[in-house]
Amino acid sequence: MALSSASPFNKYRNDYEVELQMRQAQQTERDCLAKGHIPTLSEKVHLDLKQNDLSEMTGIWEQWRRNSRDSFCTKYGHIAWLIYVHVDDQLLRAITQFWDPSYRCFVFNEVDMTSTIEEYSSLLHIDQMQPHKVYWRAQKTDHRRKLAKMLNITTEEVDQYLKKKGDTECLSWSFLNNYIKKHKKGEQGLLVFALAIYGLVIFPKILGHVEVSIINFFDQVTRNINPAPTIIAETLRSLNYYRRKGEGHFIGCAQLLPIWIKSHFECKVDRFQKSFLSSSCHIREFCESEWPICKRKKEWIAKLRRLISVEVTRRAPWMPRMQVMYKCGDEPWVSLMGPWGRVKDVVCLLKSASKFPVGLEPQDILLESELARRKLEMKMMNMKRRHEAELEEVKKEASRKVQKAFDEQDEWKNKFESSNATCSALVAKIQGMQTITNTLQNKIQLQEQIIQELRSDCNLMETAMEGYKEQYEANRQEYFRMREVGNSYKQDL
Repeated sequence: MALSSASPFNKYRNDYEVELQMRQAQQTERDCLAKGHIPTLSEKVHLDLKQNDLSEMTGIWEQWRRNSRDSFCTKYGHIAWLIYVHVDDQLLRAITQFWDPSYRCFVFNEVDMTSTIEEYSSLLHIDQMQPHKVYWRAQKTDHRRKLAKMLNITTEEVDQYLKKKGDTECLSWSFLNNYIKKHKKGEQGLLVFALAIYGLVIFPKILGHVEVSIINFFDQVTRNINPAPTIIAETLRSLNYYRRKGEGHFIGCAQLLPIWIKSHFECKVDRFQKSFLSSSCHIREFCESEWPICKRKKEWIAKLRRLISVEVTRRAPWMPRMQVMYKCGDEPWVSLMGPWGRVKDVVCLLKSASKFPVGLEPQDILLESELARRKLEMKMMNMKRRHEAELEEVKKEASRKVQKAFDEQDEWKNKFESSNATCSALVAKIQGMQTITNTLQNKIQLQEQIIQELRSDCNLMETAMEGYKEQYEANRQEYFRMREVGNSYKQDL
């Protein structure tokens, strides 16, 4: 939030004096942007908010006993509760449209807002950290040795677990998950779980993996640096980059930013405890409280475009009264280092930055390797998308051909089965006809035998008839002879 919400404990006696001092400086020095400077910003920002699946991390956290969780929160703050925060992607896509990269703030109609180190530190409940001891990245970092020391293994074993992703190395969540389960009752399990949260939740650069730059950062976290400036630095760098380029994958903490922005609106139901209680957890209490809800990006944009100062809570309900840093020496900004580069954060804003612009235009100071990595990553991503598209086309064509082959195979199989059934029916018919033919042949042979017998009988009868004829003729002649004898005998009488 604008630093005018600071309490009277800072260098100036009250926020009015701070505001008056900065307003006079602006009126004297005016805007120090380069002459003719015109910011080139994309009209629309397409933000990629893909997040890691945190269900396994949630399961690990809930399986731990109360004393283990308390010990974790004591050492690393309340970062574990971020795994329960729902990422409001519609809100994030909406507020990105209002981000001004030149002045490092959100410009909502009459209200200019930017987060502070103290707000993020309060949200994460960082008590054991040294608030003014911040992360600074060295030119050469031996992440292999640091990781070996964290995991209590050799550098040779570390080489086996590190994976190459583009031009960087990283650790997979599957390895960290197994390691945490193996050491769930010891301090090593708590340490690696914290490393996983920083790599998968707070800085999700490579999904499913923890990038080696996080190892260097986390090594300093274990030595009680304040992680809040680094989290803000990466959030600002991400917002600056995507607002200017118009697209990209958000690698800042997508859980903390919506909490911060919503906390400056009027809370409908307040469940916050007293901030000085050690048992209070602002992140959990935020999730239990009710805030203004806009389900769609357009609704958020419409709300933020007409936002006025009276609708904004200048001090979030979970923010305690404390000293707030609003300048660094004579400069109205602070240089913050993130895992992949650094940025200048304008920490002092007024109520109307458009009328009285803030001094110097901060510039992103990215490491050369980071710029080269981004270009290479973009090139590899485009190549990957092209190859994936080509592979998808090949898969579709192959799938179509395979399906066609299967369909033809089924068709020919059906035809074969039909032909086989037809052939079987024909064979059965042929066998039936053969049986009938054999039966007829047997009958014909029997008839031929009968005919032969009849012929034999006819021959016998013909022979007998010849005999009968001869006998008949003999009897006939005997009859005529007897008749003549009778006639002769009558005449003699």
